[in-house]
Amino acid sequence: MASDDIEEIKKLPPKERLKRLKELEAKRNEAEEKREREAKEAKELLERSLDEIKTQEILETIDVPEGDAAIEQILEQEDQEELERKVKQEKDRQEQAQSVQDMQSQYDIDRLTSYETYNNLQRWLEESADGRLSDEYEGVLRSMYGEINMVQQMVRASDVYHSSKEVLEKLDAAKDMLKKIGYNQNIFE
Repeated sequence: MASDDIEEIKKLPPKERLKRLKELEAKRNEAEEKREREAKEAKELLERSLDEIKTQEILETIDVPEGDAAIEQILEQEDQEELERKVKQEKDRQEQAQSVQDMQSQYDIDRLTSYETYNNLQRWLEESADGRLSDEYEGVLRSMYGEINMVQQMVRASDVYHSSKEVLEKLDAAKDMLKKIGYNQNIFE
C-alpha cells in the first residue's frame, strides 16, 4: 500500500475508509495466496524434474539379469526405492509447510509490529476516547486482538526468532492499546 493511498484513505469518511481498508486487505491476501500457490507449484515441478532425471540415470545404469529370481530381486529393489521416495516426499512436504508457516508468521509479526499499525492503533485509541470511533471497527479490533494472541503464542513457543523479547514487547504494547480501545468502545467488557 503506497503512502499516497494511506493519505487518501485517511481523508475518507469512516465507513468509506473501512470499506477501502477491507478492499486493500482482501487484495493483499489474494496476492499472497497466489504467490504461495505459484511457489508451491514451482517446487513440485522442480521435484518432479529431479525425480525424472534420477530415474533416467538409474535406468541407464541398470543391468537386467535374466530369470525368475532376477525379476523378484528387481521388484524388491523397486519397492524399497518407492518407499524411500515416498518418505523423502513426505519429509519435503512437511519442511515446505513449516517454511510457509514461518514466512506467514514473520509476515504477521512484521505487520502487527509496524509503525503503520501502531499509528492506526494510536489514532483509534484517541477516537475511541472521544467517542468518535465507529462501531464498524469492532470486527477489525477483535480480529487484530486474536491475531496478536496467536502470534505471541507462536513467538513464545519458537526458538526461530532471535529478537523475541523486542517482538513480544511490541505485541504487548499493541495488545494493551487494543484493550483500551475495546473498553472505550464496550467491546471487551
